Amino acid sequence: LLFKEALTYVEPDPVALMASGVDRDRYVRWHRRLVNFARTFGLIFGVAVLCILIAAPFLSEEKPPNPIQLVAVYVLGPPTAFLVGCIFGATIACLIAPRDFLLGPLGRKWMGFIGTENIFVAKIVCVIVVVGLAFVTVGLTGGMVVGLMSETSTKEKQTRTR
Repeated sequence: LLFKEALTYVEPDPVALMASGVDRDRYVRWHRRLVNFARTFGLIFGVAVLCILIAAPFLSEEKPPNPIQLVAVYVLGPPTAFLVGCIFGATIACLIAPRDFLLGPLGRKWMGFIGTENIFVAKIVCVIVVVGLAFVTVGLTGGMVVGLMSETSTKEKQTRTR
């Protein structure tokens, strides 16, 4: 259901296109920018998590988790990261999108995505979401890297003392 809803954002709404008037081409360009921002950040987040998941067994000497946990992490991790990246990218794009686009026929769908009809509130929501997702992403990534680094340094110290 979530994916069906997300697919409605990819192409501009035909009724909204008809109502766009003389600014139609500019609004379509902004709509495509928003979609491309979402796709790009989704790919970056998804590929980054996939790379971390691929590298983690080589960097860690811990006993691997049970197969059910492995499947859950490897199957759900990258798609979840992709979705978070899409939300992050779309929110950044909405933050920089011009006021007339967001208030226009094509931008109303994006204002619904943000959850408000007020531009000022929408920009505040976008800033909060971008900062929040950035902190969570940096925190999780930093925690994983620090955890892996401290684990390997502990193993190195143990081998040196033997």
